[in-house]
Amino acid sequence: MPNLSDQPFPVNFPALGQPVDELALVEIKGAILAKLRLAIGKDTGMATRHDWYKAAALALRDRIVHRWLLSEKQSYDAGSKRVYYLSLEFLIGRLFTNALNNMGLLPLFDAALGDLGVGLAELEELRRVLTRVNSAALAAGALDV
Repeated sequence: MPNLSDQPFPVNFPALGQPVDELALVEIKGAILAKLRLAIGKDTGMATRHDWYKAAALALRDRIVHRWLLSEKQSYDAGSKRVYYLSLEFLIGRLFTNALNNMGLLPLFDAALGDLGVGLAELEELRRVLTRVNSAALAAGALDV
């Protein structure tokens, strides 16, 4: 079984306010493009802003899970007690940007998406519009929950 430290995600991300690491930027762009193609099933020329948003969210999710697994392994190795919490929500609404910021990845994702021709600000605006539309549809009974 491979060691978690052998996995492709860097554990230490650049501090806020520091220049963007070019190697990390290339890795993030590659991850977003891979998610766009393999998970979303779209080419860059055919992808909508919503497709880009989903690809970026999936790339971020991979990094969150990787860090979580590293933390979990350290906890088990140390014999620490654990608290379990079940949430039915993941990366909804503004949590996407909050998660990027909390992981220290906001500048990297902003630069990577910008290099790919998609602005993070555009995706955030799309998220706000989709949130309003979905909330209105839910209130009108048009969405099944």
